[in-house]
Amino acid sequence: MAQVGHSEQELTKLRIPYKTGVAKYEETAKGQMMGGPHIDGFLKLLFCPSTHRLLGASAIGDSATEIIHIGQAVMSMGGTIEYFRDSVFNYPTYAELFRIAALDGLNKMGVHGLPPPSSTPLAEDATDASAAATSAESKGASTRTPDAVQRPVPPA
Repeated sequence: MAQVGHSEQELTKLRIPYKTGVAKYEETAKGQMMGGPHIDGFLKLLFCPSTHRLLGASAIGDSATEIIHIGQAVMSMGGTIEYFRDSVFNYPTYAELFRIAALDGLNKMGVHGLPPPSSTPLAEDATDASAAATSAESKGASTRTPDAVQRPVPPA
């Protein structure tokens, strides 16, 4: 067993609102290799419902002490559970539990892979966004190509 940050009991006692995301060992490829549905263990993430900031993490099962540092690192930088959703984890390892638990927590809140509506440009804003990008390019800014390689824009 391993834990970092607040526990559910502490958050309840302090009257701090929180949500949870849970992942079972059997949901990972490593868990399937180590015993499938017969393997015991889980990871639970506790996070703020409004900011999604990670408040605590606890793991029970094989290698719990070897994976809990991932939660500790994210907490130390004030990170959110979106970090786990957007990160790539070694495969097959129990570290995948963090991504699965984060997705579970976000799904419970109805938050899926899309950004909030306020940060998505509307059709009428697309022209403004395009004009801003053209302006930045004309000032020598770099643009992102489809293969995700940064290349400088040649001066006009």
